[in-house]
Amino acid sequence: MPTTPAIPARMWPALALLGFACGLPQPLIDATLATWLSKAGWSPEDIVRFGWVTLPLTLKVLWAPVIDRLVPPFLGRRRGWLILMQVMIAGGLAILAFSDPQGATWVLVLSALLVAFASATQDLVANGYTCDALPADRLPAGAGLWVWGYRVAMPLSSGVAVVFADWWGWQTAYLIMAAGVVPGIIGTLLAPPPIRDEPPLSWSEALVEPIREFHRRLGGHGLLLLLVFVMCYRLPDGMANLLIPAFQTEHFKDLTGLGLTRTVVGIVGAGIGALLAAGCAMRLGVMRSLLILGVAQALSNLGYIGLDQHWWGGLYGFATVLLVDAICGAAAAAVFVGYLMGFCTARTSATQYALLFAVFGLTPHLLRPLVADLHPILGFTGFFAVTVVVALPGLWLLGRMARLGSGQSVDPRSP
Repeated sequence: MPTTPAIPARMWPALALLGFACGLPQPLIDATLATWLSKAGWSPEDIVRFGWVTLPLTLKVLWAPVIDRLVPPFLGRRRGWLILMQVMIAGGLAILAFSDPQGATWVLVLSALLVAFASATQDLVANGYTCDALPADRLPAGAGLWVWGYRVAMPLSSGVAVVFADWWGWQTAYLIMAAGVVPGIIGTLLAPPPIRDEPPLSWSEALVEPIREFHRRLGGHGLLLLLVFVMCYRLPDGMANLLIPAFQTEHFKDLTGLGLTRTVVGIVGAGIGALLAAGCAMRLGVMRSLLILGVAQALSNLGYIGLDQHWWGGLYGFATVLLVDAICGAAAAAVFVGYLMGFCTARTSATQYALLFAVFGLTPHLLRPLVADLHPILGFTGFFAVTVVVALPGLWLLGRMARLGSGQSVDPRSP
């Protein structure tokens, strides 16, 4: 009977640091940049449209086969790419620091695209490493640590960065954030080699095998069901996040207060959410956890309606809404990520996970034009009400997914 390979103790802090590295750049080209643009006089509709610069975070599946196939000359297939992308992220953020939202916006766009590309590539490599480094029964714990690190980094780059900008200006804030890649580099060097690290034998295998393996395991109907579920399940958060930065800036004028609230609430929420996800998965199983946390992540958006309608307010009301949203979002994300990783195989795990993430991430992007047009009509209250309703298809599909089976029911990543 096969035995589970021993996992070095340094694996766990390394996964948390890699999650931190992946969570740091995204707000700097999304929520934090949106705050900067809002303060520079951009309208919410223009900010939503500018968000197209984050599209590489979704389209990383297009170059994922290259990352799966090519092996850098140092640190192996996964860790070598991680170091390269972390250096590129630091350089892109440094260029972004010297951009002017009221001047030559092409510099702003190109530097944001560079950070988005490097960040997207880092994400898919880190996810591939997690899939390759852990057996199936350890994936929920590994994904929980990764998501915890990710969720800790996000409030730092969306909160502390805003505080620094209020104190010393946006240029200094972004230069400090560029130095924030150091923990990711430490995590990469700390991470042990994965227990499975066989690249695809050919370009044909790298390009075709990820989809062929999905089809072989799930069948055509099962694969289609999985893709539709991935598209729908996290839609309440994905759609709400398109306007949350503009909403926060409009309702909370003090940049330092906004930044500190984002930071404290985000870190606390990430920790509670990760613990909640682990507890739910162990006690209730993955599928029931997805149902309960899917309902919670949708209902948490009602808090923003309360703020907009002045049912509650002030610092404590604002912080409470953000905390509930952070806890529910982190918990749902941790279980969801662990569930998806269970469907990925060793040789092409980066491509397979990137494919699943592309389906999830592309949906909010496709909704950007609709959201930009709906906001002036519905206002924030109507918009957040819609984000609650769009949870229903994903929750309904959970019953079908339970009959399809969990990706973790067998270890599909064995060589």
